[in-house]
Amino acid sequence: MYYSIFLETENDPVIKKWLNINTKDEIIEVLRKLTDEEVKKIQIVETSIEATGEYELIKRFIKETQILGEKFFNEKYPFYYAKDITNEIVER
Repeated sequence: MYYSIFLETENDPVIKKWLNINTKDEIIEVLRKLTDEEVKKIQIVETSIEATGEYELIKRFIKETQILGEKFFNEKYPFYYAKDITNEIVER
């Protein structure tokens, strides 16, 4: 599994990305360096293959998984898995 962080900040329209992190502990290290004031929106994603950094594509895969269900989505895209794990990580 690979983990990626997508961050929107208040003062910058460009989405910051940390791609293909190997462990959840590494994600927590990155998050500790951020201040609450600069974070507008954050999304942490778990994927089965390395992410290319196309945030809109990853958002689409997550939305389709939620709408269609994991079983159907896995049959449609058997080699790709994307899951939003933001709440799981932030609660730590």
